[in-house]
Amino acid sequence: MLLFAMLFGLSLSTAPMVVAQAEDVDVAAVSESVLEADPEALVEGLAEPPADEDLPEGFLNPPSGTPANADLAESFELPTSDIEGAIGSVNFPFDTDPEVIPGLISAGYLNYIVVEDEITDDMLEDFKTGAEEGLGTPAAGIESTVEDITVGDTDGVLITVVTTQSGASAVVQLVALPVGNTFVIGTALVADQGEIDPADVQTHAEDLTLAGVAYLGTVAEGAQ
Repeated sequence: MLLFAMLFGLSLSTAPMVVAQAEDVDVAAVSESVLEADPEALVEGLAEPPADEDLPEGFLNPPSGTPANADLAESFELPTSDIEGAIGSVNFPFDTDPEVIPGLISAGYLNYIVVEDEITDDMLEDFKTGAEEGLGTPAAGIESTVEDITVGDTDGVLITVVTTQSGASAVVQLVALPVGNTFVIGTALVADQGEIDPADVQTHAEDLTLAGVAYLGTVAEGAQ
């Protein structure tokens, strides 16, 4: 649970079935559409989660509305109170298909943070700095990194947290992309016995983020 507590601290400090790949989602085009939309209407339009057919393979909406790992979901909610110019924050937790995303525990989370104006390079750098400060000095058995990443020809931030204790491992990969005036953040979590390759988890996080971008584009068209 320390891992998730750390990520919660991070969130407070940051001022048919389709597999979404970079070549399938034009992030730049979606950014233009998002900037043409009314921000308040954008937040309202994001109240409903994307349908299962709009999610990448391995992720699905919980049939009951409550995810299997509901006790962890709040740790990935991104509040707007400490983010300058933020209008709203929306969070969707997803269940996972164990045949696609194996592990004793696995989950996906999609976050949107809508701000008043277009996200600049400086704002993205502030996001990265906030992530680094939020993670702080990792405790024993926990490794964390915050680094630049390019997904869908768009510069973003990759946050990685890996913990290994008593023969069990947990990996969290968080991919944040600026899309117009909206941060789209896809998070994938896998915990299992033995060692987990973070690169595998990162692939799922990138796919979920890109699916989130595509869905944002659909919502933006209706908010113009």
